[in-house]
Amino acid sequence: MCIRDRLITACEKKYDVAVKFGLGKYLTHLVVDDESAATSCNIFLKDAGVMKEILILSNIPRGVYLTPSTAMISPDVCVPGSVRLVDAIEYNANIKKLKEAILFIAGKKIICDDLQSARKLRTGGFKEIITFNGEILKQGVIAGGRNDALLGLELQHSK
Repeated sequence: MCIRDRLITACEKKYDVAVKFGLGKYLTHLVVDDESAATSCNIFLKDAGVMKEILILSNIPRGVYLTPSTAMISPDVCVPGSVRLVDAIEYNANIKKLKEAILFIAGKKIICDDLQSARKLRTGGFKEIITFNGEILKQGVIAGGRNDALLGLELQHSK
């Protein structure tokens, strides 16, 4: 049984808003290895009066992100100024299941400069395209606005 902490450890400052919107609800999840650890955490958190969602690494589907229909974004597909979400965040890559979780959550998402670039990328098979200021192009729909709960989270910045 192991409690791992948060999903990511840091990101570059320029990607801060895009990472927050790209990871969304997963950003605040507590990460644990298995259901036993999740049960222990839930009991502890409930006794402390805290509600927290938990991401259980052993429940991440194996290989889902590797099938042809959800293959990871190839770096050569990216337009200038764009970066894969998985490349914009830092996490403990030594934990194999954590890496799988990151790929499952962010493997089909890309960050770009603006909506004009996002429109160019939308035919590249991306699940979500996120601009630096947090606008999201998802299945042809542009979502925007501010989520103060996400924006208020403090991320460590690596550079």
